[in-house]
Amino acid sequence: QLSGNIADPAGSQMSGGAIYQGSGLMVINDSALAGNTAYGDGGAIFARNATLVTATRTSIDANVALGAGGDGSAIYSDSARIRLYESSVTNNYSQDDAAIELRAGSGIIRNSTISGNRVFDDAGALLIGDGAHVEISHSTIARNTADAAGANVGAGGGLFALSNSSVTVDHSIIADNVSRVGLDDVADTQTLTTSYSVIGVDLRNSIIDNGGNLIGTAGSPVDPLLGPLLTGPTGTKFHGPLPGSPAINAGNPSFSSPPEFDQRDDPFARIFAGVIDIGAIEIQPQNLLVDTLADELDGDFSPGDLSLREALLLTAGPEDDIVSFDSSLHGQTMSLTMGELPVTGSVTLFGFGSDITIDAQGSSRVFEINDGDAAAASDVTIRGLT
Repeated sequence: QLSGNIADPAGSQMSGGAIYQGSGLMVINDSALAGNTAYGDGGAIFARNATLVTATRTSIDANVALGAGGDGSAIYSDSARIRLYESSVTNNYSQDDAAIELRAGSGIIRNSTISGNRVFDDAGALLIGDGAHVEISHSTIARNTADAAGANVGAGGGLFALSNSSVTVDHSIIADNVSRVGLDDVADTQTLTTSYSVIGVDLRNSIIDNGGNLIGTAGSPVDPLLGPLLTGPTGTKFHGPLPGSPAINAGNPSFSSPPEFDQRDDPFARIFAGVIDIGAIEIQPQNLLVDTLADELDGDFSPGDLSLREALLLTAGPEDDIVSFDSSLHGQTMSLTMGELPVTGSVTLFGFGSDITIDAQGSSRVFEINDGDAAAASDVTIRGLT
């Protein structure tokens, strides 16, 4: 994790709060870039000179770009190639434009979530500059804000594409983003081509519709019915579609992998119940078997090593999941050594009568049930535990 770093605390417009890349190839896997600050562009990452930046299963959260040149609170690229796979860009803040700003070069965003970012000016989530090309697939861009200061200057709460740019959107959600005019998901798009996607509001009628889309207007926006922002097993953040969401089973019926998994990675299949969902998350109930007494969170979910804490992490989301316990644990005690067990999704816990005891050892409560959304209800059932 790279966190709490500051580029130029004296405030003379230095860029790249955590990383400044001027050449070459950079690969970021299974990481977190959080709480970094630049007094210039690129609150977390600044990349230039046709470099290649690839981030996979990485969370970029709560970074800040300050000052008059504070563009790209998460990532700023003047000509680089940016690749985001199974990652999230959330809760970043810019005093100018965009959470991700691609002035030139190219971008690929796949199986990723961009949410909760706020900017003073244009492009709450993504700004695509003159001549840049971006491909967005199997991703969710939601609940970002342009004109966050209320100065009546920002447009494109979701994405803002300048002249001579091109954007393709496939099996993705761009919705619930706001700007000075209210709901405003795409702005000044020159060539925005979409297929099998949910676009909440297209104020400017600028989208080339290649079929399978749900595209709303100012008078009739499309609500994607997304749940709260949750943290998945890889540490990235996501919004799951709620029951009744128009994104569920709305993808191309002929679609086949890759990708094999959704943003949450293995074991969350990219296609469930025969038809792919639109967005970063595929709705699929989990039936999980806890088979160790250890209180651990080591990322190993294989048979013989799935702890109750890990199982509850895998149930984060709107699905109605089931967690049960292997018969080898019958009559034993599970001692919590990492504090209370967070429950953030709908789940049923099945024990064996009163034969399994969960003991917090007097140091905490056993469960904290909180999905982070006061307006939604998660159903939790506990049976046969002591």
